Amino acid sequence: MMLIIGCRRFESIKIGFVGTMVGGFSNASINGRNGVQLAVEEINRQGGIHGYPVELLVKDDRFDPEVALEVDRELYRAGVVAVIGHMTSNLSVHVLPEINRMKLLMVSPTSSSNQLSGKDDYMIQIYPPNKAASSLLAENLMKIRHRSIAVAYDLRNPAYSEDWLEGFTQDYVSRGGQIAAAYPFASGLSFRFYQVAKELLASQAEAILIIANSKDTAMLSQQIRKLGSKLPLYASDWALADEIFQYGGPAVEGLIVPTLFFNEKAGERYARFKQEYQQRFGTEPSVAAVLGYESAQLIFEGLAKTKRYTSESLRETILAIKEFQGLQEAYVIDPFGDAVRSYDLVMIQDNRLKKVSLP
Repeated sequence: MMLIIGCRRFESIKIGFVGTMVGGFSNASINGRNGVQLAVEEINRQGGIHGYPVELLVKDDRFDPEVALEVDRELYRAGVVAVIGHMTSNLSVHVLPEINRMKLLMVSPTSSSNQLSGKDDYMIQIYPPNKAASSLLAENLMKIRHRSIAVAYDLRNPAYSEDWLEGFTQDYVSRGGQIAAAYPFASGLSFRFYQVAKELLASQAEAILIIANSKDTAMLSQQIRKLGSKLPLYASDWALADEIFQYGGPAVEGLIVPTLFFNEKAGERYARFKQEYQQRFGTEPSVAAVLGYESAQLIFEGLAKTKRYTSESLRETILAIKEFQGLQEAYVIDPFGDAVRSYDLVMIQDNRLKKVSLP
């Protein structure tokens, strides 16, 4: 099949990656970039896209909304056909009007704010909207009769954390639950996890929910346990990165989280990916690494079938394909570019994620 690639002559197909590469929010971005890089190396070993090698351009958004806009514009001027990123909902929400203006396709591995869903735009999310995870957790909390819960949530990524809390609260309260306290904090700033833990325990709630990144979730869990509390702990899916084990230790044993990925769900495709990732980067792949890899694979499948190597044509092709094979299961991209995938509840046991079935 002859591909119509326009009058422009080029030697490679450029795609971009943008994430927060330093600081407290960097873990997911570094792992996501590693997953993308592995996918690019694989496709190039196979001969690229119809003979054209894929060139990866990496930018650091520094978790700054204005920097995020500027690096997206730089990638647009560099001629990328698509950008993988941003890795936080807050930045994805902020740049959405500009990528729509530029008609620059952005595939976000980990942004999941409900504010991004149901829109006819240039953003494709391969992670489902927050409402899917928060609703699952709210439903199961009521099954085990946790009638009240105290919540701590990170204000530095409000498009995710406040959005997640709002959806959870609606579902939980509608089922008869009560939010005993909602305690906001700012990740990376000068506050004490000890004080946050004291405030949560003072609410007399039956359980605690933490909506924060993996390191903050781990550190807060440590303080809750040091205060002698044995209350059940829950977290949003943002918590699932390797830092939850590194910093949490025994304090996060029993922590329950809704997630898309866990070891028991893995099949042959994931096993091969895991082996290659470990050989390349010396560590097990995190959820962000899996999603970065899958984002690149989605783009490559679209490029192999599109009529033109442009953002507009690639977007139309991806939406027309609809169903994609992920590393652990197939998933659907709906007409708005939102992923439809299945969540499970997992518990941290013996430093591993194990599926749980609540009564």
